[in-house]
Amino acid sequence: MKRKMLFIIIIACFTAVSFGQRRARTSILKIIQLTKPVTSGTTSFEDALSKLRPAEKFTGQPVDNTIVGQLAWAGLGNRISSSAAQVIPQPLQSPFPMQIYMVINEGVFFYQPLNHSMERIVEGDIRLALAGATAMPTSVASAGCVIVVASTSVSRNTAARRGGTSASARNAMLLEAGHIAQNIQLQAVCLEGLGSTAISEFDSSAVSKVCNLQRDLDVLYIVCVGYMTEREKLANPSDTAAAKKAAIIVPAQNFEDEEFWQTKNMLDSARILVTVVSNQPGPIRGRNGTLFDVPVRADQIRADDFDALIVIGGPGTSIFNNDPVVRNLLRDASQKRKIIGASSYGTVILAGAGILQGVKVTGPVAESTNIQRMGAVFSNLPVEEHMRVITCAGPQAARIFATALADAILGR
Repeated sequence: MKRKMLFIIIIACFTAVSFGQRRARTSILKIIQLTKPVTSGTTSFEDALSKLRPAEKFTGQPVDNTIVGQLAWAGLGNRISSSAAQVIPQPLQSPFPMQIYMVINEGVFFYQPLNHSMERIVEGDIRLALAGATAMPTSVASAGCVIVVASTSVSRNTAARRGGTSASARNAMLLEAGHIAQNIQLQAVCLEGLGSTAISEFDSSAVSKVCNLQRDLDVLYIVCVGYMTEREKLANPSDTAAAKKAAIIVPAQNFEDEEFWQTKNMLDSARILVTVVSNQPGPIRGRNGTLFDVPVRADQIRADDFDALIVIGGPGTSIFNNDPVVRNLLRDASQKRKIIGASSYGTVILAGAGILQGVKVTGPVAESTNIQRMGAVFSNLPVEEHMRVITCAGPQAARIFATALADAILGR
């Protein structure tokens, strides 16, 4: 009996020590093996540096794990030697083991640079809770990925025992965190459509608690990365004047989500500068509930400033039926031989503007008679391209439509 009681006491002590080292995890174990990072690209260092600007608000659109892995590699993974799997010495010759945590919609993940993988330590989206612990809550809440940079207090104490002061050790750790943050931000610039901002003002204890970090960790820096809003793009012009530009015209309510996102994401990926405009500024909502922040009204742009104008369809697009601003934009674009696109009901708007005389188009079958009555030649193809006009029958062909638009704008 005494031996049994002694065994229970030993187990209890071991458990208590273990929980003192790390907070209890609140998630089902999940390990993500990230795809191999890309180690070469088309953006030069000088180009990336010239485009590096803080973006304080993002669209809220999630970033996929390929991008998350690339950001993690840029921050910490690139320091690992492929031959010896040792941490490559930095200019500071820092003895401090740095750690980064990736906060995404699926939860909080601890990045393992040795095998380029992530282990989940918190399940579920905690970005709103994390936002409340920082001086820039909007940036954190709207970012697709929030990276928390931390280091162990034990290492700082060890360095102090080697002859350095606690203050100098702390400064060295902060400099290391700055190196990591800048690498992440430069990587974000090279990933199309992404912006970033670094946060140095936060409640370290609250951040640690929300993210379920080890008790011996010091949170040093936070980097937010996400897709930039149109307002941020306009405030931070990062591309050259020679870049191709497209304006997407979308109603404030009940647009086709698939048609909009496929088109915008495809043009972003093709490095075409996209400006989204609507009949009113502010948040717009698709028929399936997706939201997007639009800072520009249609009456604030000119056809001269773009290589292409695209009207996104959906039940809400009927608001443009008798809109003189949109009609004049489309007529001007047609006269100046711009590329014009329309998905589903957007074809009706083009026809109403009187720019489809003799042009072969597609669109909703229910509107075929109406479209033909206004001078167009209707086809039943998913996507039709004729006389610099590209049209799409509906959401099911949205990706093909978006690809055709990108190819036409770039002259491919």
